[in-house]
This record gives sequence, C-alpha cells and structure tokens, in this order.
Amino acid sequence: MRWVLCLITMILSATAKKYDFMLGTDGWTTVGHGTLEHRSWIISGQGLKSDIGLKSDIGLKSEIGSPSLSHFIIGKEARVNVDARNRDDKDLWYFQSPPITLGFRPTLLTFNMMSFSGDFRRSNRSPALVRLRFEDRSLAEFPVYQEYDGSLKTFYVPFVEKLWTISYDAPTISYSGRTSIAGGCFVARGCSIADNHWYNQQFRLEILGDWTQGWEILGLDNVEFI
Repeated sequence: MRWVLCLITMILSATAKKYDFMLGTDGWTTVGHGTLEHRSWIISGQGLKSDIGLKSDIGLKSEIGSPSLSHFIIGKEARVNVDARNRDDKDLWYFQSPPITLGFRPTLLTFNMMSFSGDFRRSNRSPALVRLRFEDRSLAEFPVYQEYDGSLKTFYVPFVEKLWTISYDAPTISYSGRTSIAGGCFVARGCSIADNHWYNQQFRLEILGDWTQGWEILGLDNVEFI
C-alpha cells in the first residue's frame, strides 16, 4: 500500500508546479511600479497569527475549507499614475514569477490572494488578471472575470485557449504561405498555443496586483499549475 501512495505522490509531483513561499520569495518580484516583501504570517478564517504568536482579528469569516495565506509574499503599490480621462491607474503593477518551464500540459492555474489596503470600490477597468510572457516574446492574457473586493479568495484560471488573448511581438517568417512565429508555431494553419507554448516553452507568470485606481497592498500565496 505504501508504494502505491508513493507512486501517486510522484505522479502528482510530476504534473504540478507550485510556489508556496514557505522559505522566502521563491525568486518572485514585481513588474511595473510595485515592491515585494515576504511575510511569515498565517491568515485563515479565524484571523492572523505571526510566527511568534501575535494575533489580531481581521474580520474574516470562519469557514471550513476556506482559502488561507501561510508564509506568503506581499506586493505594494510604489507609484500611482492616474489617467486624467477615466481615473484608471495607467501604470499597473503585477507579481512576476522567475522563469518557468512546466514540462507538462496544464489544465488550471490557482492562487490565493488578499488585500491589506486599498479601495476596491474604485477598481481599474479591463486589466488582465494573468499574463504569460514567453521566451519568444509572445504574450497570453487572461481577463479579470469577476469583481473582487479584496477579501481572502482563491482564483481559478483555466487553460482553455479560447478564453485567452494571444499576441505576438516576434519576428515572423513565411513558409509557402504559412506564417511562422519564432519558435515554430504556424498561426495561419490552426496552430495551438497550448501545444506549442504552455508546456514546451519557458515563460514568466504575471498576476495582477494593481486592482484599484489608488494605493493597495496585496498578499499572494499557493500559486499552482495543475
């Protein structure tokens, strides 16, 4: 029985990529006007606890199976650049991963997020929730699909290609009427970015931190590709 459990664990480990930030930032930074820190706090439905036992009630509802933050990274707005026409922040900041190569075809990206500061009644309009920046300079973007009030929440991002916006900023080469992006992806003949990018190419993952039109501080934890 023990070898069966070991085999299951090995299979799951081979088909998942996770950042839990237990020992630090795991190489994550921010892109845009944001700063990054690591926190050894534990936040669940019962409140906040530090490693030395300090407690403070943060008004979260206690709920079995609810998301949590435990040894996580915090991103902070470093500069607000307001658009005079629509009041949106023009310089959005994102959490950014180190280079990732999955080695398998993912079906889902999940992560936990919570705001410690910010007015989420004034959210920026139409930003990308998630961006994948590939080494061939192609970009995949997944939109914000529901309102977010800054509370502790688990986000689910499916790897369904028609839900993503794909753009290319790379040299193109023509082969007998077919347009090829550097990296071997033939766009004009039904190329699938899922087949050619999501598990074959190196990329950086970017997760939206700049939700509001003003200043905000957000925590991010348990980023996982499944």
